[in-house]
Amino acid sequence: MDEKKYNEKLTELESQLARQERELKKMAKADNEDGTLEQLDILIDSIESQSGIFTEFNEELFRMIVESITVQDVFMVK
Repeated sequence: MDEKKYNEKLTELESQLARQERELKKMAKADNEDGTLEQLDILIDSIESQSGIFTEFNEELFRMIVESITVQDVFMVK
């Protein structure tokens, strides 16, 4: 195979690889969105199943809503 044909084939394969990577990212994003929607449905069901107004802290509901909390020291020096 001469250099010209090699370069053409390489360019073609790189293009195919880029298309496949884009498709894979789209699929991964769709899967992630499906998981997020499922989690939102569970959260909505949990809130709707509560009777009345919340009058005290509900740890179970809090843990459903909050995945993590990050605290930063925001002391500013002037």
